[in-house]
Formats: sequence, structure tokens, C-alpha cells
Amino acid sequence: RRFPRARPLPLRSTPPALPQPPHHHASHLFSPQSAPPPSTATTEPRPPALESGDYPEYAPPPSATGKPRVVVVGSGWGACSFLKALPASTAAGLDLTVVSPRNYFLYTPLLPAVATGTVEDRSIVEPVRKVLEGKGAYFEAVVHEIDPQGKAIVCCFPADAGLDQACFKVPYDILVLAVGCVNNTFGVEGVAEHAFFFKSIEDAARLRRHVSECFERAALPQTPPEEKAKLLSFVVCGGGPTGVEVAAELH
Repeated sequence: RRFPRARPLPLRSTPPALPQPPHHHASHLFSPQSAPPPSTATTEPRPPALESGDYPEYAPPPSATGKPRVVVVGSGWGACSFLKALPASTAAGLDLTVVSPRNYFLYTPLLPAVATGTVEDRSIVEPVRKVLEGKGAYFEAVVHEIDPQGKAIVCCFPADAGLDQACFKVPYDILVLAVGCVNNTFGVEGVAEHAFFFKSIEDAARLRRHVSECFERAALPQTPPEEKAKLLSFVVCGGGPTGVEVAAELH
């Protein structure tokens, strides 16, 4: 059967504006779609060292050779794709530095399988230093400030690591921002307060532990049928790829 030939669409000089969602939160939601990152670089509390300006400046050792200083912020899909695609011959002519609070790359498509125990978490992560393969340096830190005039970023050791926050400044000639996105509640009331977020290894482990406890509690002999039905009922907020895969894994 022949189908009519499609007519070419008219070209636009500028892309159409996308509708904006009602509002979004900086936290990681259970599974809804992503939204653009907020204007601030991080949601962590501002370290006291930043208030006093008491932090050293880090300069890559080979900077005296005149090599361009390239700083990559992030360790997700965008950052690691850039690092893997960067030829070693090109990286040899750069002072490359990667800054991210997460020292591993997370293969997120298999994250729902980690939440149910089908796949172990160590099977879907890859160390950032292995991705770098000697092309540059890596620092586990959160970017708190970006100074475009001075061409430098101010970084601090993650606050949730349980150690003192050491802050320092990293100068750059080229800055690559690959920090990813935050999730959006799309105005669904109660989700941010009561739902399990689902974006990281920690989120998957938390959900896995909670689901296991629900099954164990429902298996007790004194659990009434009404409570057992509640314990074994799960609601997924979000019908995208993550929400559908989480629902399938739970089923």
C-alpha cells in the first residue's frame, strides 16, 4: 500500500517556546520528568569558609606550559560522554579538571532493577577516574560559585560526607557545565513530602529497603488482611520511562 508523501515542514528562525511547568522543586522526586536546573549551582548550605573567603586557589601543575585549562563540572551522562569522546592526543594539550560531588558515573536505565534487587548497585557504576583514564585530575566537590569575570569556580567538599568542608578555587579558560537536571513535581500536592525520590543509588537503596520491609511486615501471621493490602499497594507518580520501569520491576 502506498502512503502519500509527507510535505516538508516550514523552517523556523527560532525554536518555539516550550510551556513552563507550574513549579519545580530542587529535590529528587520519585520518578517524574526532568526540568531545567535552578539558577543556583547547589542546594547545599553555604559553608562558613565561603563567607570569609578563606580558601586556597588550585591551579593545575601544567598551567605554566600555557595549556588551556578546561574544567568539567559534573559526572553524569553529558560529562562522561564528553570525557570518553575526548581523544587522548587532544587531552594531552589541555589541563583537564573534573569537579563533581559524585565520584562515579551512574547508568540510570538500570536503576529500577537495583531498587528491586534484580541488579546489584556496583554493576551500574563506573569510577570517574577510570573514565578519565589519565586525561586529567578529579576532585570530589560541590560547585558553590561561578565567577565568569575572574574565570574561576569555588568548590567545597560535600557537606553530607561527614568531614570538614574544605573549599578551594579552580581557575579555568573553558568551563563545561554538565550538572544535569532536577526533577519536577508538576504541582502534584503531597509528592514532595510523602513520596520516595528516585534518581540516585541512595534513592534506589532506600526504596529497596522500604519495599522489603513492607513485604516482611505483611508476611507476619498477625497482620490483618486490610493492613496487608495497604502494605502491598504501591503508587508510582510519573508515567515516563523511569516510572514505568519501576512499576514493572515492582510487579
